[in-house]
Amino acid sequence: MNKAIQIIQREHRGISSVLHCLDSVVRDIDTRGTSPDFELLHSIIDYICSFLFRFHHPKEDLYLFHNLRRRCPDSHALLDQLEEEHRIGDRLVEDCRKALYTYERNGDVAFEGFKQAVDAYCSLEETHMMKEEREVIPRAQECLTQQDWSEIEAAFTDHEDPLFGDNPVERFKKLLSTIARLCPLPHGSEVSESWHP
Repeated sequence: MNKAIQIIQREHRGISSVLHCLDSVVRDIDTRGTSPDFELLHSIIDYICSFLFRFHHPKEDLYLFHNLRRRCPDSHALLDQLEEEHRIGDRLVEDCRKALYTYERNGDVAFEGFKQAVDAYCSLEETHMMKEEREVIPRAQECLTQQDWSEIEAAFTDHEDPLFGDNPVERFKKLLSTIARLCPLPHGSEVSESWHP
């Protein structure tokens, strides 16, 4: 397996661990009556917005998907769907952010709206990553050239790329550290063992 694929899959594992933490915390509030940790919930949403939507998805669109479109014309419909899911996911995370502020402001009466927003987003994102793992990566392995993979690898290893903003790595690390510290065990340990940019 080439390094670019390893990086993408490692990022997927890291994202999944953060989503699992979010889902587990929301389930605990719902089923066990656990008091909400709003610092943790805000950190998770901030991480998703900062990393997933500022870096991971744009780099998939600009490098992995772009090269696959050029080399594999029969992938266009799948890639169109995945790029649309990136846009939908962006809106769903904003729904989560707004619902979280409402929940924090209004208390238990607003929990169900937050829970529904989280459920909708987590469901989309997990299904989306599964399609990338099971459909996009195998097609890319068949169709892309070594030069394509070198370009993709460079993009996914360069989180200082000025196209994506100024030196965000420390912010990512700080958010992940906060999530790992605040998230109940064993989910916090899963996050701390996940990928750090």
